[in-house]
Amino acid sequence: MRFIPAPGDAARPAGEQNMDYLRTALLEQRQFRIEQLRELDAASSTEHPADATLEEVSAALRTAARTALAEVDAALGRMDIGEYGICQDCGADIALARLEIVPMAALCMPCQRLSETGLPEADAAPA
Repeated sequence: MRFIPAPGDAARPAGEQNMDYLRTALLEQRQFRIEQLRELDAASSTEHPADATLEEVSAALRTAARTALAEVDAALGRMDIGEYGICQDCGADIALARLEIVPMAALCMPCQRLSETGLPEADAAPA
């Protein structure tokens, strides 16, 4: 795992301390999502079946929670095999500041932007 400090972040230490912090953040996020899914499942079993709108919202929340849980599990898997912090698209290092904000990030910011907008980073902002 390689950490690249974000601009203005050069004084921050990299290494095991950051890895421990990020692993803890991922495990906390994992536990949160598991509990969220349990609560959503419990709530859906007590809801009135006639309330289609509520069930639709609950289904969307369950889907989002499952997706987030899968992303967390994938990040933990990348940690285990030594690929955490490396962009899954281009192989560049993911900035430590990005991982602190989104510890399950699999893409560097330029690749994330390209994935979301279809535009390279230089073209993403309006002129």
